[in-house]
Amino acid sequence: MITLSDENERIISWNKYAETLLGMGEEDLYMKPVSSLYPPEEWQKIRSEDVRQKGMQHHLETKMIRKNNELFNVDISLSVLKNCEGKVIGSIGIITDITKRKQMEKVLEESKEKFKQLYENAPVPYHTLLPNGKITNVNEKWCQIFRYSKEEVIERSIFDFIADNERDTAKSSFEKKIRSKKSYSRANERSYVTRDGEKRIFVIRDFFSFDEDNNVVSVHTTMEDVSKRKQDEEELERKNKELTVIQEQLDMLNSKLEEKVKERTAEVENLLKQKDEFIGQLSHDLRSPLTPLTALLPMIEEKEQDPQLKEELGLIHRNVKYLNALIDKTIELAKLNSPETKLSLETTNLLHEIKAVIENNKLVFEENELEILNRVDKRIIIKADNSMLGALFDNLISNAVKYSPHGGTITIDAQDDEEWVTVSIKDTGIGITREELNHIFEEFYKADWSRHDHESSGLGLSICKSIVKKHGGHIWAESLGKEKGTTMFFTIPSSSKEDMMNRGR
Repeated sequence: MITLSDENERIISWNKYAETLLGMGEEDLYMKPVSSLYPPEEWQKIRSEDVRQKGMQHHLETKMIRKNNELFNVDISLSVLKNCEGKVIGSIGIITDITKRKQMEKVLEESKEKFKQLYENAPVPYHTLLPNGKITNVNEKWCQIFRYSKEEVIERSIFDFIADNERDTAKSSFEKKIRSKKSYSRANERSYVTRDGEKRIFVIRDFFSFDEDNNVVSVHTTMEDVSKRKQDEEELERKNKELTVIQEQLDMLNSKLEEKVKERTAEVENLLKQKDEFIGQLSHDLRSPLTPLTALLPMIEEKEQDPQLKEELGLIHRNVKYLNALIDKTIELAKLNSPETKLSLETTNLLHEIKAVIENNKLVFEENELEILNRVDKRIIIKADNSMLGALFDNLISNAVKYSPHGGTITIDAQDDEEWVTVSIKDTGIGITREELNHIFEEFYKADWSRHDHESSGLGLSICKSIVKKHGGHIWAESLGKEKGTTMFFTIPSSSKEDMMNRGR
């Protein structure tokens, strides 16, 4: 925009762009006081430059007012016009709109301020270097870690803070980076020393700034303190070495232990075999003399007239029967524990089996006035060896009958979870103490309440345990204590489990 004003500072001529810039027409501009184009404070600033005395003023930045009262930034150059006598007769103004430039300067200034804030308040240390390694700036975090003030480190070489044993390598690497002129160099570890002599390890990353000739003018470096991580890694490596040594020792011990276990297993298997052979032979040797006694004693007892002798013969007969039963139970248990004994599995309706057992013991239940509650669902099907299953129920129900009072109740129930069927036989009998519960499945164990029971061999529950174990199940007992009854539980494979196995095949 170019304007010409008279000696009274009124506009008398202008170019077309002046109208565009100011949003005014000829009627607005002709003889308009120049001062009206500026805010009062800006006009005072222009006046203070005393242009009429100086005769010329270059690049004075100020603000002007458009017709719509909008302010905008301008750069003005003024030249005073004088006549031959030196009297001021007017002035020429060359005015450039610098609004966009001022906006860009403002944005740039804000950007610089943000960068400064980010630089200073960053959570990691930063430093800025010249291409020769001289420090031009460090941030607050850098000062905190190294325990120096900015004033103490600016103008010093960064290599003064690098550990002695790495200094030469660091200089060589830095010079190589500068020569490469790559805007970003890959991260590498470097050891630095703080004011207190503490050695700390950092991962450093360098970013370069270039001039128009592509020469490096500054190096901006971020530093990640990995001292703690390196200590942890070293400690972890040390622990791993210790663990490796321990593992090797454990492997040796395990190897020796496995050998011992194999030896002991072989010994145990041999002992079990010897036990079974001994039980078999002993049972045969005992049964041979007992067989004629079993046949003859009833006949002798019948013919004997002497009451006392007859009573003694009855006692002998009962003991012979007990020995026979004990031998039978012992042989049965030995067979169950033998790995050669195989199951003959059949699909069986659990309710039918229990009904058969109840029917077989009907007279016993009636004699003891016992109520039998059979709550087994008719839809439960199991997979079991029927002969063993019958022996299992006989033993458990016999126990329930034997130790239940007259008029008691025996409840039989079962739950099917599609893999195992859990059967329970609950009585209202004399109950079992917690101590006795820990031993009742041991061979030949007799609780206090059965120690003097000549009909008890102490093997019934051991046989039950072996039968259930053969089927892959589990057996246990629960009781709240003396005179509070007992519930025997065992698990047996459900036929649905077998079906699932077949479908899986």
